[in-house]
Amino acid sequence: MDCKGPQLVVVFVDALPWSSLPEMPFLRSMPYSGPMRPGFGYSINVKAELFAGLTPDDLGMLCEWMPTDNGSRHGWLKIGSMLPRNSIFDRLAHRVASKVMGAHTFMIPMDVLPMFKPVGSVPYSDYFTRDTVLRDPKVEIVRYSDLPAVQSRDKELFRIASERIVASRKPVLFVASADLDHVTHAYGIGSREHRDKVLEIDRLLAGLHAALSGVVDTPKMLVVSDHGMANVNGTVELRLDRAAGRQSKDRYLYFLDATLARIWIGDPSLEEPIAGLIYDTPGIKLLDHSERVKLGIASASLGDMIALADEGLVFHPSYVSRIPPAAMHGYHPDLASQRGLVVSDFASGLPNTTLGFHKLLHRTVSGI
Repeated sequence: MDCKGPQLVVVFVDALPWSSLPEMPFLRSMPYSGPMRPGFGYSINVKAELFAGLTPDDLGMLCEWMPTDNGSRHGWLKIGSMLPRNSIFDRLAHRVASKVMGAHTFMIPMDVLPMFKPVGSVPYSDYFTRDTVLRDPKVEIVRYSDLPAVQSRDKELFRIASERIVASRKPVLFVASADLDHVTHAYGIGSREHRDKVLEIDRLLAGLHAALSGVVDTPKMLVVSDHGMANVNGTVELRLDRAAGRQSKDRYLYFLDATLARIWIGDPSLEEPIAGLIYDTPGIKLLDHSERVKLGIASASLGDMIALADEGLVFHPSYVSRIPPAAMHGYHPDLASQRGLVVSDFASGLPNTTLGFHKLLHRTVSGI
């Protein structure tokens, strides 16, 4: 492919909220901008909508863990269920399990682990198995996951991206940053750490745009994020074992993410007591079928029941965090706090949904 280098730079910034745009002098100076309604679930699903045009129903997966199909090849992990919870031996067993399964397992009880499997990957990884616009041979990818997870990672990421603008022979450069997400979970929206990180990203974007302007007459930049966040102000305890006893493959399974409870029913007699417990628990809502269809999560394989926490609440205890985060996403996508953003210096009429953005990106890359 004979090309002088990038004509378009697409920058993905995980967890950059629409509400932060006024705090970003460079980004707000770009002529076109708008809020982005996220898809349902967490980043692994929202990124699939942004860059592959696939909903959870299309993917056949929701979140990062799903039940195993016919038993687990990691059934030996049940040995760990005999260890005292949170003991040094339990922590050691979880460390081994995390290494073997290739995923963070530390909050999932050892007797539950064999019944679930980590699933999926993001579209800009080497392991994504579905078609994505980022696999177009015209696209070069620079991503945070290829760099050490240190405080200065974003600076190094954008330095490399600026170098690739000069050296690359491909017409599209895609840059993926995730450190704002980590900062926001740790410190919250509006914290000094969050504001400082937002300003740093704005400066880095300005530098990247300047590098692009130095090599092309008409620079084109497209900046997008997957979601915003809401500060956490409370927790919800959902003790399904009190209504239905201990989970097992033939009775029922559940997985507690930060804001989602997904439940698979094996024994139909347990459906009523489980639903009753959810209805009686303040701060959560059981999604009905019509709502699930609208959200792209209609398939029962994603959970016979899916309960969603109210904005600002998280499940605790959960299978994903030892302590509640300062801020969280994965709430109902219609909430203003959950809006990401899309900003451009060349494309007017920007879409306001993740699936709409995929269409724009596909059309733009195909036209180069």
